[in-house]
Amino acid sequence: MSIIVGVYSYYIDGKENSDRHAILNKTLGWIIGITLINFNNWLILIGGLMILTIVLKVKESEWVFLVLINILGIIIMINSKEILSFYLSIEIQSLSTVLLISYKYKKEGKRIEATLKYFFLSGLNSCIILLGLIQIWMNTGLDNWIELEIYLDIEKWETIGFKVLIFGLFFKLGAAPLHYWIVDVYEAAQKWIVKFLATIPKVAVIQFLSMRMMILYAHWNVIYGQTFYWIGMIISLWSSVIGAIQGLNQRNLWRLMGYSTIMNNGFIILGIYCFNWVNNLNNEILTLYMGVYAITIIGIFYILMWYNIEKLEDLLRLNTYREIEKITLTILLFSLIGIPPLLGFFSKALIMVTAIESNMYWFLCWILVTSVISSYYYLRIIEQLTLDNRGWTEFNKFSSLKKGGILKLGKQEKWTIKILMSQIRLKNKYELEVIWLSQILFFTIFGWILI
Repeated sequence: MSIIVGVYSYYIDGKENSDRHAILNKTLGWIIGITLINFNNWLILIGGLMILTIVLKVKESEWVFLVLINILGIIIMINSKEILSFYLSIEIQSLSTVLLISYKYKKEGKRIEATLKYFFLSGLNSCIILLGLIQIWMNTGLDNWIELEIYLDIEKWETIGFKVLIFGLFFKLGAAPLHYWIVDVYEAAQKWIVKFLATIPKVAVIQFLSMRMMILYAHWNVIYGQTFYWIGMIISLWSSVIGAIQGLNQRNLWRLMGYSTIMNNGFIILGIYCFNWVNNLNNEILTLYMGVYAITIIGIFYILMWYNIEKLEDLLRLNTYREIEKITLTILLFSLIGIPPLLGFFSKALIMVTAIESNMYWFLCWILVTSVISSYYYLRIIEQLTLDNRGWTEFNKFSSLKKGGILKLGKQEKWTIKILMSQIRLKNKYELEVIWLSQILFFTIFGWILI
């Protein structure tokens, strides 16, 4: 496998340049290949290679090196046996992510703002994680995860370090209250970087939480009491509410997808906290949910990036000749909502069933309410995709009346535009009502069956 990664990194970079960057990338490819020892590493590497393939034609080699460094840090984090190597992997990811966000791009002002915001928040997060790790070491004298698991089974000790560490890891997910960086980064950074940050690092954090941290919390209901439970549930509800409410008035699709990510973090954290109530099958459920979510997000981002779609109005470009892309984007959005029989429905349904078996009824109901609210901005995108393009063609005929950047219309032209827009609204009115009724009916029937 190290040969495959090395050859691939040489192909995408060394074929264009034979300089020191190509040598570094090829060497880093060998290192990543050697560290592949389990399925999670393979999954993360394949996802990273998919991201690199999308931007294969970019001739600059610096970003390739930074992405490979980030993937290396992710793999080290998943396979870390000691808390020191875990912290160093977090720092590797943070520094490479800052450089990726600050990579040259046309949105100079917003890029600098997003870079500084992520830099300061990631520095604060590193201090929080380090504080938690130091507290764990001071209480136990151990720095190995396996030894900590054995020690936890036979001793009861102060757990503030683990609580602080969990809180710091939620920053990597973009969960509230450390979520402010994610929306600005989604808007300002290069889109292939956004696609990478929205999938691979998040999958890695979920895998680490389910593989390492939740094993250490195997007896949390006896040792930890209700504090750990309420911290997780408050963060889950906070993330779902912020993602659902603040995304309603967004017309920039990249910021909207950022709030969608925050809202989905509520489901993810709820699934994580169901771990100790049911069984180890929860790890597979989280893997399925993150896999479906990553595929859906990559598909949506690919369409938005390929057709240079920034705002809601830019979706009209897909209306005339891009029927396949329009249908694909609609299906992916329905999957994010959770409409059966799409994969998004089954992944969310499994987490809901696990939450019900864990007696988390009130939290599940609240997250379902926020999911219904957030489905509004998904449906608004679908509404824009189903607009009658002929009406906009007639509207664009008046562009010849522009003088000095000001559109001057007479009474007749204004009434014509009003009639065209009313026809568009009437045409899509009943379609949206059917979508809303089916969504409400789905949640009503499914909730009644489960309860």
